[in-house]
Amino acid sequence: MKLGNVFICVALLFILSGTGPVLAEEKTGDQVFDLGQVLVIDKSQSSDKITTTDVVSAEDIRLQGAQNVADALDLVPGVDVQIGGKGQYGIKLRGFDQQDVKILIDGVPTHSSYNGSVDLGQIPVDAIAQIKVIKGASSVLYGPNTLGGVINIITKKGGAEPYTQVTTSFGQNATQNYILNHGGSKGKFNYWVTASHRTSDGFELSSDFDPNNPRTGIGSEYNEAGGTRDLSHYTNNTLNTKFGYDFDDNSKIYFSFDYHDNEKGCPTEGGGRFNYPRYWEFDEWKQWNASLVGEHDFTEILTMKARLYYVDHEDTLKDLNWDNRPAHNFPAGRWFDESSYDDYTVGGELHAYLDFGDISLLKLGASYMKDNNKQTDYWMDTGYEPEEEYETNVYSFGIEDEIRLFEKLTLKAGVSYDTHDPQKAYGGVSRDKTSEWNPQAGIAYDFSKAFNLYASVGKKTRFPQMQKLYSNLAGGNSELNAQTTIAYEIGGSKQFGDSVTLTAAGFFNDVKTELSETPAGSMKMSGKPISRGLKPPYGT
Repeated sequence: MKLGNVFICVALLFILSGTGPVLAEEKTGDQVFDLGQVLVIDKSQSSDKITTTDVVSAEDIRLQGAQNVADALDLVPGVDVQIGGKGQYGIKLRGFDQQDVKILIDGVPTHSSYNGSVDLGQIPVDAIAQIKVIKGASSVLYGPNTLGGVINIITKKGGAEPYTQVTTSFGQNATQNYILNHGGSKGKFNYWVTASHRTSDGFELSSDFDPNNPRTGIGSEYNEAGGTRDLSHYTNNTLNTKFGYDFDDNSKIYFSFDYHDNEKGCPTEGGGRFNYPRYWEFDEWKQWNASLVGEHDFTEILTMKARLYYVDHEDTLKDLNWDNRPAHNFPAGRWFDESSYDDYTVGGELHAYLDFGDISLLKLGASYMKDNNKQTDYWMDTGYEPEEEYETNVYSFGIEDEIRLFEKLTLKAGVSYDTHDPQKAYGGVSRDKTSEWNPQAGIAYDFSKAFNLYASVGKKTRFPQMQKLYSNLAGGNSELNAQTTIAYEIGGSKQFGDSVTLTAAGFFNDVKTELSETPAGSMKMSGKPISRGLKPPYGT
């Protein structure tokens, strides 16, 4: 039995042997994990007023019938959900690529250490209480790499009443979903457990699909015969747990653990210049993170919040079509048979809030994050290549003040000092650390509880990922500078009754420095191509 299935069985036994499966009202299961926010939300409401923020609730997710985070984000204005060449789901936010958007799960960064992306189709919605999409000039306390904004996936926590929900659903092609949610509390202690198992043999192509179509049918570079889409199968196992202790109204501490054990095919894509169907499969896609977060009110003025986290990601991409490659396009041994990544991210943050009542709210923050990537390829002619290792450190220090001039008028100004410090570059050229100052300012005016206007401007920085710095195949350049953007926005919202809210915003992003790539073979660096590419010579 696989590890993911074992987790589900353990969770089920835990629930059945607990206080008893009492089914509370459904809203009890949508308790939002407040400490999953980066900012202290009861002190920082006006931070979200100076830029556009969309919140996708658990009820929104249910009404959409969303199965994963990509589905849940599909209807958010300004978010464009896309599917990449390996069947991986990503997004664009206001035109910025996903690498330019900080993706968080309960405030913990989730991304590939190598290229800064994450497959949002691999993260199910079962444990999600809400998704917060912050666009434009997000708080400086979020740190760098937020050109397009921030997406924080906030999970559920146990409420005052015990809650148990078991959901199953079935579909064609052996599609099966089993989802279990349970939470509750006992005194000052509360807990939450979500376990899910999703599997399918794939999805059907349109009944109008023509297998004889020379562009997409049999014998083409897609080689599709109709019926079930080739390599659209998947198996996803997830476990999300949370344990919290509220000492009193002033102190609380929570431990969270989120685990994904998935397998998936990569629906056949055209071979481009190589003109052959690519049959790829992720026979392993595992990711887990553990975090410890606490918050304490030292005085009526001073509140502090701290978070430590560790994220581990492993995946293995296999080429299933080795024996069928056209020899004239792929001489033996020039494409990997198997490519494996082993990433980890470790970090922490410390925030202090000085609340001066009706005068101002001063926020100070410091954060540290280490990204490490190890990878290796298996080549049919030479076997496994030596393991490569890449590593970077990112530091951020920020200060931000919300000044309350009048009851309805709030001004916000802040600045962060962000540093990117590469540590390891296998066989390549490392570089000196680089730093950027990122100031921003905003204003919000509440005409009433139902009507407000806001405006903001801020500089944002995105440091280059390892792929941009060191990959021959991707045109890496170890001398790349950081990308900087000045984000301008003006907008407002008007609520009509209890159920209708109209929001509108105009924005402009002035890209001052853009990350550019040099053609493969012309960059200044040494070392062999990074994984999932051609082995030199590169073929025709």
